[in-house]
Amino acid sequence: METYLNLEKLSNDLKNLFQNQNQNQNENENESYFDFEIICEQNKTSFKTHKSILSSRSQYFKTLFNSKMKEYQENKLILKDVSSSILFSILNYFYSGKIEINLENAVEILIFSSKYFIDELIQISLKFIKNNLQIETIVDVLKLSESMNLNELIDSSYQFIFQNFTELIETSFFLELEENHLNSILSNDKIPNK
Repeated sequence: METYLNLEKLSNDLKNLFQNQNQNQNENENESYFDFEIICEQNKTSFKTHKSILSSRSQYFKTLFNSKMKEYQENKLILKDVSSSILFSILNYFYSGKIEINLENAVEILIFSSKYFIDELIQISLKFIKNNLQIETIVDVLKLSESMNLNELIDSSYQFIFQNFTELIETSFFLELEENHLNSILSNDKIPNK
C-alpha cells in the first residue's frame, strides 16, 4: 500500500474556495458553504469564512467560538484595527498556508497576529523583521518590540544598533531614541569607538 500526500493541491483548493467567494461577493453560488463573516470596519469589506478553519488556525477564534459570545451567535465579527489588505492576507494564509510578507506589511501582520494569537504568523513575521532590520526603521522596531514585550526582537534590535552604531549616529533616526535606549546602548561594551 502507498500513501500519497498532495498538500499543495489541498492548499490551492482551500485558497481558491476562500478567494473565489471573496472576490465574487455578488454571486451567492457558494454562500451556503461559509458560516462566518469578518468585516473590516475601515472600508466595510466583508470576508466569508469557515469557523472550523478560523478556530483551527487561531486560539482567539477557537476561544470566541467556544464561548458562544455575541459574535459567535451572529456569525459575524467586526474588526476595527486592521486594513482589509492585511486581513485578506491573513485569512488567505489560514486557507492556503502561504503569505507574502514584505517591509510594508510585516509590522501590521505581527501586531494583528499577536492580538489574535496566530502563533505561526508571529514567528514568521518576527523572523522577517529580524532579517530585514534597517537603519531607517530600527528605532521604530525597537519601540514596537518593547511595547509588545518581544524580547527576542529587542535583543536583535540592540545587536543591530551595536553593529551599525557608527552609521546610526550620523542619521536623524539616532535622535529618535529614547533615554532608556541611549543608556542601554552607551553602557554596552559592544559599541565601537565610544
